[in-house]
Amino acid sequence: MKHNYRAGFNLSHISCFNKIVLFLLAFMLISVSAFSQATVTKATGGEIICVGNYVNLTDIVVTEGAVTDFGVGTVSFILGFTAGTFEFEAGVGSIATTGGGLASEVITVTTTAITFSINVNPASSAVINSFTISGIRVKDDIGTGTAEIRRTGSGSDNMVINLNNPADNVNHGDLESFTSPVADAGAATAEECDLQIQLNGIQSIAGSTASWAVTVGNPGDITFSNNTLFNPTATSTVYGTYTFRLTETEGVCSSTDDIVVTYTDQPVAAAGAGGNECDLDFTFGATLSTVGTGAWSKVSGPAG
Repeated sequence: MKHNYRAGFNLSHISCFNKIVLFLLAFMLISVSAFSQATVTKATGGEIICVGNYVNLTDIVVTEGAVTDFGVGTVSFILGFTAGTFEFEAGVGSIATTGGGLASEVITVTTTAITFSINVNPASSAVINSFTISGIRVKDDIGTGTAEIRRTGSGSDNMVINLNNPADNVNHGDLESFTSPVADAGAATAEECDLQIQLNGIQSIAGSTASWAVTVGNPGDITFSNNTLFNPTATSTVYGTYTFRLTETEGVCSSTDDIVVTYTDQPVAAAGAGGNECDLDFTFGATLSTVGTGAWSKVSGPAG
């Protein structure tokens, strides 16, 4: 017996409910293929921010997924912080476009927001377009915390670049700030009349660590009693001038401060022998030490 099998799809054997489900699935597939999604390449570099110091962020890049993602016309956007006490460096930053469909762009950076606009011309549907925000710097002067850079504002300022999906809220960069120590090596300069000096570094944050090093002069001349103490002794084998650097570290953040130390050979004064003089003119016989200068003064005797 010969059997014939027909390949096909007969809707007459499907219930009304299942027909509705298939219709909705087909509509969703058509919608997904018809509406693309602009992508955001978020900035990096803000994952470690030591309080009080700016960091440079990498570029924020927004690119069309399809040539129709950027609608024609001028649209403004605002980027801000989701939390914390972070600040942008005001007046620093730029925006550039690629693809030929973006006619112009304007950017303004304040401490709290990046405001920019793009003008999409009718030729935008001919090529994939993108824009890049560069040179952004961020700091936190107050305390530790985390945040993201996201679109803020209302109305068109809060619309995603992909106009087919206006409710999107995309992360443009992760930020985290950490407590930063302030290193203090003590006085800026010091002079010691022998070959050993007591250093007097000051710890700025409880629990932070210290490290001393020689930055100017031969490190081989110097021995620290313990270079991980804030106040070690530093002994030299040679007279001369050296620069010592204290590095204070707290977690991922550190700070440095320098002190210039001069080790000076101790002079040995030799006034020579005294004697009796039969007039008012006596010649001293002092011997000059190997270093230094000499000066005479009267410590006893008649006035005048």
